[in-house]
Amino acid sequence: MAGDITYVDVAMLPRERPHAPSQTSVPGNVITYAELRMKPKHKGNSRSETSASGCQHRCSAWFYVALVLGVLVLVLIGIIAVLAEQPTTCELCPPGWQLHRGRCYYFSEKAVNWDDSQRNCLARKSQLLVIEDENEMEFIDHKERGIKYIWIELKVQNVKKQQSSAEDPGAEENRIAMKRIEDDKNCAVYRRKNIIQTDNCHTLKKWICKRNATLLVL
Repeated sequence: MAGDITYVDVAMLPRERPHAPSQTSVPGNVITYAELRMKPKHKGNSRSETSASGCQHRCSAWFYVALVLGVLVLVLIGIIAVLAEQPTTCELCPPGWQLHRGRCYYFSEKAVNWDDSQRNCLARKSQLLVIEDENEMEFIDHKERGIKYIWIELKVQNVKKQQSSAEDPGAEENRIAMKRIEDDKNCAVYRRKNIIQTDNCHTLKKWICKRNATLLVL
């Protein structure tokens, strides 16, 4: 096979030709014979060399892999050390509440009147929803898609001054009737699409409680 090496042992064996009839020996008549012994090359040696070469390549590849992993570990340790120097804060809400921009929101599952909704929120150490901006309105609209009216923390007080009883008695009766209607309809509800209006405080509606999120410093 091409590339194989065959080793040969050469043994030199001097032999003399038969004596000539003449009694005189001639040195030039001495013939030397060579005996060749062929030794086949063991194939195991080439395989060992090939295996050793492959092992060197594999060991070299694993060395570079280990080197890269070591560098990544050092970078990760450096990042963790930097972050450890800066305090991290987490915003937490009680179970069942929704977190949004540092506030916790509780969405009721049943409808009650305005006073009961306020008492429910106070019992949860919170208050009825007070809308702060349009972003909060969009958050409420997204969460309560199927609800049209929601009680919020706003109660309109009748500040109209009583007119003198000397006025027309008919006009006085009309004002009294209107006042009764307004007294029954002075609680605020949030209506979808950024609308706030008043409604009868005794009607049953769902409500939303709101409180600040608890900050946890790590």
